[in-house]
Amino acid sequence: MHQKILKQNPSSASGVYSIYPFGERFCVQIDDNDGKHKGTPVVLLLFLAPLLSCCRAEVKPVDCSDVFKQDPSSASGVYSIYPFTERFSVQVYCDREPDGGGWTVFQRRMDGTVNFYRGWDQYVAGFGDAGGEYWLGLMVIHRITAKRPHELLVEMEDFEGNKASARYSSFSVGGECDGYKLTVSGFTDGGAGDSLRTHNDMKFSTFDNDQDTSENCARKFLGGFWYASCHSANPNGVYLWGLDDTHYRIGARWGSWKGSYSLKSFSFKTRPVQVVQAVNESAPLQGPTGAHWGPSTTPAVPAVTLQSPTLPTKAWTPQPTGPPSSNAPPSLKLAQSFHQAPPTPPGTS
Repeated sequence: MHQKILKQNPSSASGVYSIYPFGERFCVQIDDNDGKHKGTPVVLLLFLAPLLSCCRAEVKPVDCSDVFKQDPSSASGVYSIYPFTERFSVQVYCDREPDGGGWTVFQRRMDGTVNFYRGWDQYVAGFGDAGGEYWLGLMVIHRITAKRPHELLVEMEDFEGNKASARYSSFSVGGECDGYKLTVSGFTDGGAGDSLRTHNDMKFSTFDNDQDTSENCARKFLGGFWYASCHSANPNGVYLWGLDDTHYRIGARWGSWKGSYSLKSFSFKTRPVQVVQAVNESAPLQGPTGAHWGPSTTPAVPAVTLQSPTLPTKAWTPQPTGPPSSNAPPSLKLAQSFHQAPPTPPGTS
């Protein structure tokens, strides 16, 4: 050890020196007395090194992009994420298929098994089954999109098997004090057209918390959404199994694609904004503001190596592993009690 120190500084004398046996970020001081270093500190730390590494806390995934980065071999499915605290998990469907993957699905409809005509508290906390139809919860969506810039992908399908999508390079949902306001821009057409344009900058509305700019749109069109006056899209409307002219615009619709037709499936998903700098696998992934994965930036996108430990795929119910922290959002406790039937909306009995 003394010889290595002397090689770097031949004029050095006996004394206390710093060495780096475990890497440049871990410094150990030794006492080199007349060239005969005392080996106890080094031997002791070499013995403790495995214990020090084992005690290092595992970083919990905040969203699905983190899930897949931690385990590159994972497939699309239900995983636990920790957007609030490492002691409070939320089950979510993670999609690694579209454009490299890493998507956190926060709304999904596929068969009409879940009633989406719900009140404010349930839309804030979330409801449904992450393995099937569900709404992740406004407080969770806000928490995820507030941490770093996000993009949005909306995918849909009709009952004839036709598919379309709409993509937005910038997406976020405000906090509770802002009425969970939607901010979305940077539209790229995937055949569906832009039905969110009129909903941009709107607060979220339900039948028992009207925040739109007109009548109570949620009550009139039997859904919950960022209504304006009233809507170009109603993805959380009634599941009507296609075109039904007997009901006016209450279905799960995307007006710029199919008009009043109630679609078979909807999927709203988000991920952090990022760009692939090079196609080769060793190239780092970066996320400058305004950049995103898309046709213009990725002629051949390598599979994003993302993953998580295997987790149970049961009905979505937030599962705290301990009492919520004192600085948790006020509505966090609501999430523990909202896997239940929705209340009967006024005027619909």
